[in-house]
This record gives sequence, C-alpha cells and structure tokens, in this order.
Amino acid sequence: LNRTVTLEGKKLLAGLLKSETLDPKVIAERQQAVQELSAMSMVMQDFQAAGKINREEGGEKEILEDWVRQPAYYTGKKIYSYLAVILPSLTILSFTVSFFFTQLFGLSIALYLLQLFIIGRRFTHTSRNHQTISRQLEVLRKYQLLLAIIEEGAYTGKELQHISSVLFTGELSASRAIRSLTRIVSAFDSRLNVLAAVFLEGFLLWDIQCMIRLERWKRQHGGNVAEWIKAIGRYDALSSLATYAFNHPVFSYPI
Repeated sequence: LNRTVTLEGKKLLAGLLKSETLDPKVIAERQQAVQELSAMSMVMQDFQAAGKINREEGGEKEILEDWVRQPAYYTGKKIYSYLAVILPSLTILSFTVSFFFTQLFGLSIALYLLQLFIIGRRFTHTSRNHQTISRQLEVLRKYQLLLAIIEEGAYTGKELQHISSVLFTGELSASRAIRSLTRIVSAFDSRLNVLAAVFLEGFLLWDIQCMIRLERWKRQHGGNVAEWIKAIGRYDALSSLATYAFNHPVFSYPI
C-alpha cells in the first residue's frame, strides 16, 4: 500500500489511513482524486521513479523552512548591491587596461585584494548559509522533478485541482522557481573549488553575488516553500492509494 517517495507523503498517507472522517463530501473528493490518478498509471510511475532518485534522510522540510525564515542581510543593505556591480566591473576593467598601461597594475591588485577583504569579513556567515542550502541541493532537484510532473497534469477533481493551484501562485510555477534555486546553489558551490574561488571571489565578489541572489529568491518565493512541499506530500499520498486501487480493481475503493 505504501508507495510514497517522500517523507511528507509518508506522513500524510499515515494520516489518511488513520482518519476517521465521516464527511461524505471529504470522502467523495478523496475517492475522486484516487480514481482520477489511478487512470494515470504512467504519470504515477514517472512520479515514483523521480521520487526515488534521492532518498530523504529526515528533517529536510524543517531545514528548508528554517532557511527561508532567516532574515536577509545583503539585500537589506544597498551598499552590497552597489559593490556587487561596481567592484567586479572596475577590477576587470583595470586588469584589462593594465595590459596596455602597466602603471595601473597596482590599482588592479588593490581592487582584487579589496574584494577578497570584503569576502573575508563575511566568510563565516556566508559559509554557514551556503552549507545549509547546499546540503539540500539533491532534495531540491528531486522536488523540482516531482513538482514538474504534478504541474503537467490536467485535473478535473477538486482535490487535485487544489493541489495544482498551489503550484501556480507566483510569476513562476513552483517547479521553475525551485529549478532557479538549484541553479543559484549550484553556482554558489563553485566556491568549493579553490582554483575557481581565487578568480570568482577576487574578480566577481562571488559570495556576495550568490547571497544576494539567494535572498532575492527567498523574498520572492520563500513564503510558498512550505505549501509546495505539502502539495508534493499530498499528491504522493494520493498517488500511493491510486496505485493500490489500480493494482486491485476489485477491492473496496480506498478512501
């Protein structure tokens, strides 16, 4: 019976099985969702296959929700937004010009070292934030695949329509928003390569650039993360019941 592929789905399935609701409307809507999904066997197989790509260890939802709630620092101080644009531009320009006017080489080195100094002052704070979200990268990729599968469906039942509607509340769909987050985190991981970090931090103020992008993402999409994970879990639990209904068509319909 348990074919869930997320911890949230496993918890919700257990809750559904223990539910003692006698509300005919709730039961009918749930049965309709299960019946609708049971007719989408290929979709359920894709969902379960995508969900098995990465096994959750537990606590991922809480970690992501806590990360989203952390206050913004860089976007709250305009100076960092200015520095993230001006310093890299001046540094690259000065190094380029110094090839023709060697007397500017000292200025280029000074700008390079200035960026490293700024990075160093916030290194501990930045590293802590980076480690928190970087450790969730594979789970985020899993969520992105699952969300994309849910979004592709055209549902007629109220229960599934509600789940789907939660994923289209902003400018981007949930899967596209999560995909943009995984790209930011993947780019941020470049700092772990020492050779790449020497260039990225000294020429592009990389840590600051990535932190600003992450904080902007949180400001735009962070409030939806908990609902998106809950929607995945709900769909996962219903999909598990639908798989059971598909495999045992003569059994009493699961509610």
